[in-house]
Amino acid sequence: MKVPARPMRSVPVRAVIDWVCRTGGFGRERGFAGLDRALEGARIHRRLQKERGEGYESEVPVSVRLEREGYVLEVGGRLDGLRRSEAEWEIEEIKTVRHLPLEPDPLHLAQARLYAGMLVGIPDRIRIVLTYFEVETESLRQFREETDATAVRRFAGETLEAYAWWEDARVRWWAERNASLRALGFPHADFRTGQRRLAGGVYRTVRDGARLLAEAPTGSGKTIAVLFGALKAIGEGHGDRILFLTAKTIGRTVAIQALNQLQQGGARLRWVEITAKDATCFCKTTNPCEVSECSWAGCYYDRRGPALRGWVESGSGGWGVKERGVESGACPFELSLDAALFTDVIVCDYNYFFDPDVGLQRFLEDPAMAAGTVVLVDEAHNLPDRAREMFSAELDPAMLSQLRKALGGSKGARGGAPRELHSDLLGLPGATAPEESGRGAADPEAEAALSSGSGEGSAVARACGGLLRAVRATVREIEASGEGRAPDKDVRGGAVEGRGTGPASRWSGRGEGCPEALGKAVERFLKAGAQWLEKNRPAPFREALLEAWFEMLRFQRTVERLGETAALLVGPAGVRAHCTDPGPHLDGVLRKVRAAVFFSGTLSPFPHFAAEFGSPARELRLDSPFPPEHLRLLVADRIGTALRARAASLDAVADLVGCFVRDRPGNHLVYLPSHAYLRALADRFAERHPEVETLAQEARMDPDARDRFLADLGETGTGRVRVVFAILGGVFGEAIDLAAGALAGVVVVGPGLPQIGIERELLREKFGFERAYQIPGMIRVIQAVGRLIRGPEDRGCALLIDERFSKPALRRLFPAWWEPRPVRGPEDLAHELRWEAGG
Repeated sequence: MKVPARPMRSVPVRAVIDWVCRTGGFGRERGFAGLDRALEGARIHRRLQKERGEGYESEVPVSVRLEREGYVLEVGGRLDGLRRSEAEWEIEEIKTVRHLPLEPDPLHLAQARLYAGMLVGIPDRIRIVLTYFEVETESLRQFREETDATAVRRFAGETLEAYAWWEDARVRWWAERNASLRALGFPHADFRTGQRRLAGGVYRTVRDGARLLAEAPTGSGKTIAVLFGALKAIGEGHGDRILFLTAKTIGRTVAIQALNQLQQGGARLRWVEITAKDATCFCKTTNPCEVSECSWAGCYYDRRGPALRGWVESGSGGWGVKERGVESGACPFELSLDAALFTDVIVCDYNYFFDPDVGLQRFLEDPAMAAGTVVLVDEAHNLPDRAREMFSAELDPAMLSQLRKALGGSKGARGGAPRELHSDLLGLPGATAPEESGRGAADPEAEAALSSGSGEGSAVARACGGLLRAVRATVREIEASGEGRAPDKDVRGGAVEGRGTGPASRWSGRGEGCPEALGKAVERFLKAGAQWLEKNRPAPFREALLEAWFEMLRFQRTVERLGETAALLVGPAGVRAHCTDPGPHLDGVLRKVRAAVFFSGTLSPFPHFAAEFGSPARELRLDSPFPPEHLRLLVADRIGTALRARAASLDAVADLVGCFVRDRPGNHLVYLPSHAYLRALADRFAERHPEVETLAQEARMDPDARDRFLADLGETGTGRVRVVFAILGGVFGEAIDLAAGALAGVVVVGPGLPQIGIERELLREKFGFERAYQIPGMIRVIQAVGRLIRGPEDRGCALLIDERFSKPALRRLFPAWWEPRPVRGPEDLAHELRWEAGG
C-alpha cells in the first residue's frame, strides 16, 4: 500500500534568519535603499564572483529537509560563494551597501553560519567571509570568522529547530482546527432561505480553486453563510486561511460577530482584525517609527516572540490588537501583521490586499502562502471604484511646494532652491505667490544639509523645480487643447450638477498617456532624491523628501503599470494617472490565491461585475428570503427630479414625502443624490410640514457625529413620526445594521446616477452609459431600499420618486423580487399605504 506523501513547507534561509535571529527594533531599517537596489546588487555580485578566480563556486544551492510530525520542512537558498580545500572550506556572503560598516551585521553573519551548517561534507575548519561593497566608491571591507564544523552545525541545528517550533505549532493547530471544522454545524437552528445554497456554492468554489459572484439580498445572512462555506472547505484541506475583505468598518464588525458565533458553535478558530496604523499607534511623537522616539518600535523584535508564543501555542479567538500591544510593549500594528501569519481569518479593508503599495505582501510574495489563501470580498459592488483609486496615482504640486518650504525656508530665501521653486509654482491652477514679508535667512540647518554631500541637496531642489515646471506645462497644454473636458450638458439628462464643486471639479482636462517631458522630470527628481537620501543623513526636510519621493515613485510605477491605457487627468489638484479599467489589475492579484468569492446584495448584472473584477466567474443569485408582500414598493414616476426640474418639483416632492409619512410613526429615511438637494428639500419640507420632526445628515460628520446620527436613527417605539434626510450612496446609504423595527419607511429621490465628471465620462466612452452611470446609480437605490426589510418579521414600504424609474433601461435593473406599483400622486399613495395598516 502506497503511503501518501506528507505535505512539504518550503522556506528560504533569509526568512528563517529574519524570524529567529532578528533583534532590536524596526526603526533602524528605515535607511533608504534607493532605486533598483536588487538589480544593482545582483550585478555587483556577479562582478565580484567573476573576480574570485579558479576554484571559486558561486550561487551554490544549499538546502536541508527536516522530517517533522505531519509534514516536511525544507529550508534552502543560494550561497554567494564557496571555496573548498581538503583542510578548509571558505564560505562567502556578499552585501552591497551605501556605507561600509565598522562591524558585521549580526543577521548577515547568522545567514552565513546557517549556510555553513547546512552544507554536506564540510571539514572541521571553516572560514566565514562577509564582504561589503560600497556602491558609490566601489570600496570593499571584509570580515572573517574562523570557526569549525561542530560550531556551525550546532548553530544551524538550534536555528532550524527554533524556526521549526513555529511551523510545528502551526501544523498542530491546523489539524485541531480542521477537525473542529469538519464537525462544525451551522451556528443557527435553521438555515434561512437560500443560506444553505450560498454556503454550498462557496464551499464548491473554494474546493475547486475558482471564483464566484454571489448576489443575496440584504437580510439573507450572507456573511455567516459565506464564512461557514469557506471554513468547511478549509476543514477538508482546501486552503489554509481566509482573507475577509471589507469596504467599511461595519463590514468588519459583522464578520467578527459571525466568527464569534462559529466559535461558540464549536469551531476552533483564530482571527485578527487589521486596522489603520494610526488607529492603533500608542506613540504620538513626530516620527513614531524611529527607535529613538518610540519604545514600542525600539525593542519590537525582542518582544515579538514572547508576545506571539503563548497565543500560537494554545490561544484561540480574536487577537486583541491594542490589548496585546499593551501586554507586550511591542508595536500593536506590526504585531497584528505578524499575528496574521498564524491566524485562520484575517479581517481587513480592501486596500491591505489589493493596493500595490499597501498590501499584505507577505501573503502574495510567498507562493505557498498565496496558494493557500481564500479571499472573501464583502459588499463587493464597492470594489471597482475603490480599485480605480488604488491603481491610480497623483502628482501633487502642493506636496512639492511643502518640500520646497522644508528644503530651505518659505520666507524671503534668496537664491538657491526656494526662489527657483517659488517661480515654478506660479502658473499652476490655484497657486499663489509666496509671502515676501520677511528677509530672514533660510533655515541654517536645512541649508547645511543641502550644501553638504557634493551638492546633492541643490540637485534635489533643481529637480523639484523642473518637475513643477513640467507639471505646469502639462496642465497648460492639455487644458489649452480642450481635450476631454466634461460636457456642459449633463449626459444623464439636464445641466451638469455640481459644476465647480465636489470631487468632479478636481480635474478639468485629460490626455492619453504620460508626456515624455513629464516622465523625464519625474525620473530626474527620483534620481536626485535617491542620491541624497542614500546618504541616510538626518535633516529637517528628510521626512518631507521621503514622502514626496515615494509619492513620485508611485506615480511613475502607476504610469508604467497602466501603459498606453493610462488616462492623464489635469486640473487644480495637479496631474493624475487614472485607471479606468481595474479588471486586469485585480485579476493579476487574484491569480496568485486559491479562490475568491465576491458577495453583495447588488452584483447585477453579473457580466458587468465579472468584467470589473477581471475574469469570468461562477454565478449564484439568491431570491429574497422574505415573502415579497413584506415590501410594498411604490414608484412615483410622474415627477421629474433631474437638476433642471428640481426647483419646479420641490413642493410636489415635499408633499409626497409628507403624505408618505403621515400617521405612520417611526423613522422614515429619505435619500437624495446631493447635499445641496438634501438641504433644499429638508428646508422646504420643514416649511410645509412643520408638525413633523426632521433630522438631516450634515456635509461633514466626524465618527462621533455619525455614531450619534445612527443612535438617533436606531430609536424605536417612540410613537412619533420623524423624517431623516440622508445622502444616497453615502455612509448611511448602505451597510448600516439597524435594529428590527427601526425604520418605518424609505424614500429614494432620483435614480442615484453618479455626478458627472471626467472620470465618469472616461467610463462612459469606454464601456457605455449603463456601466458608467445607470448600474452604479441603481446599486445605490437597491442598497437604500435594502435598509428596510432585514428580518423575517419586518414589513415596510419604500417609495421611489422620479420619472426615470419608469424607463425600461432602469426597470431591467430592478431586483427580481421587487414588485413595483405606480402611484400618480398623493391620493394614489394614500390608497396604497392602507395596505400597511391592513386596509
